[in-house]
Amino acid sequence: MALYEDEYMMYGMENDMDDCNSISNTSIGESKSVTSEVRKRHKLIKDMKMDDKGYNKMKRSINGKTVNIEFYSTVLTPGNCIRNAITGTRFKEYRVGSSDEYLFFKVTNCAVSNRKHGEPLTLFYDSPEQWERHFRCDISQEEKFKWQGRRDQQWAKYTLAVAGDGQW
Repeated sequence: MALYEDEYMMYGMENDMDDCNSISNTSIGESKSVTSEVRKRHKLIKDMKMDDKGYNKMKRSINGKTVNIEFYSTVLTPGNCIRNAITGTRFKEYRVGSSDEYLFFKVTNCAVSNRKHGEPLTLFYDSPEQWERHFRCDISQEEKFKWQGRRDQQWAKYTLAVAGDGQW
């Protein structure tokens, strides 16, 4: 049985129809405020990146198209935390100047320099493949195998050290 508009009114559903109209009008107004909130968040993130001394951005031509590449460098003072070049995450358990560096694929970027001292920037990646994807470059298989061997040796040392302490 279909209900007609006058039957809606009879059953007291006129308020439901008003609610539907107010919801659609509210949604339009809310989407404008959501858009402004998103813009505020983007600006806040941009400002935070610019305040971060390790944040860098470079332009690169790839296949005739200019691409922006954002990355985070690690300060090479011994004892500083190693920082992931893509996410900017600082690894508190891994330190610069120690054998911890062998666990990461380390790249020195001479194309962009430290803003303050003009030194090349050092970047740490989880693997050579992560660097290839980030900078859209290729590394020889030989270099990848050499890195893998060094990293595996370092993991073996960590495993022995941790197992010796009984904390693995």
